[in-house]
Amino acid sequence: MFSWKATTVRVKKDIEKLVRAVGDLTGYEWFTIRNYAILLGLNLILDNLLGSGKLYLDDNKVEKLIEYTKKRIQEVMEYVEG
Repeated sequence: MFSWKATTVRVKKDIEKLVRAVGDLTGYEWFTIRNYAILLGLNLILDNLLGSGKLYLDDNKVEKLIEYTKKRIQEVMEYVEG
């Protein structure tokens, strides 16, 4: 189906830390969370392309998304801890 070679996908260290935090919160293995997160993200990108035909990405947006995700993890941790 796909003609390209498989290569390793690397993520920023900050993102890997977020993956581990979510894995710890959910009880799932880190690789499961990483794979699921990547697939969800890819599907959001594809949905955007199908909807508007455009994609606006830059490093600033990535950094903002990292910070937003950190806040969300903290919210969940506080909720779980009661």
